[in-house]
Amino acid sequence: MQSFEPRNIAKIFFGCLAGLFIGAMPGLGSVNGVAILLPVTFLVPPTSAIIFLAALYYGAMYGGAVSSITLGIHPIHYMGSMAYHNPPEVRKLEIIGGLFGEPYRVAECAGNGIEVPEGAEIVIEGEILANTHEPEGPFGEFTGYASYRSTENVFVAKRVSMRKDAILHSVASGTAADHILISSVSREAEILNTLQRNLPNVLGVHVPIITAGGLMTFYCKCVVVVDDDVDIFNLSDVMWAVITRTRADTDFVFIPGAMGAILDPTSDPEDHTLTKLGVDATKPSGRDFAERLTIANDQRDRVRGMMERAGFKL
Repeated sequence: MQSFEPRNIAKIFFGCLAGLFIGAMPGLGSVNGVAILLPVTFLVPPTSAIIFLAALYYGAMYGGAVSSITLGIHPIHYMGSMAYHNPPEVRKLEIIGGLFGEPYRVAECAGNGIEVPEGAEIVIEGEILANTHEPEGPFGEFTGYASYRSTENVFVAKRVSMRKDAILHSVASGTAADHILISSVSREAEILNTLQRNLPNVLGVHVPIITAGGLMTFYCKCVVVVDDDVDIFNLSDVMWAVITRTRADTDFVFIPGAMGAILDPTSDPEDHTLTKLGVDATKPSGRDFAERLTIANDQRDRVRGMMERAGFKL
């Protein structure tokens, strides 16, 4: 019955207390907590060390992570957070600060002391419960399909702060344009910068916000290359080039075994790979090709003036 001696009960108490504290710290957990404090236990007898570390481990398992949620912050925050392929030593906060052109500004939460982006409309402080999960979903994804993918973690709100007449920022789920608008803008810039470092003749990149554009170009599942007489921001114009300037046997490039997206229902269920498609919708080089029908700007202006004089306002 030695384990129930007062000194061992004290070790259990302080071990659990330390575990609860570690479990409440974002990024830590029971395993990391034991690893951090293991060297300290070398100074005490093995039995005491085992009792303390066991109590710490189970305390951390049931200690929630203190967290804060911000709603309604500057759109640049979302653009910076969606940056991909940034160097590992560059944090997202630095990217956001770079887009602002000044150091990243934060404010301390009144309750838990966590620093959050300055200027938020609403701040919710609370705790993510450890080892507690509740079913949720399904969610409407930008692919146009339902998604059941979720951590199912439970967040308990404990304090809400907001501006007077605060604006609740949300997005329409599913294929609504605002679901991927911010990520599309940042992805366009990222792809364009990458291409122009090696191919300076690339003039522009567009990630459509319709027809599951996130999969089409955000994940580069389908990439269409066109000449500069095609408006890349007009999907109808792009498809005109695909239909009139491609031969399927020579202008379609297939890349099998490429990394896809977990949300893509056509990707492999095990490793999420798929076959990606590249479409060369440029005019063939080295030979004459059909001339595109166009209307000169001066003729457009002439017809526009005739219609306005006839009483039609454009």
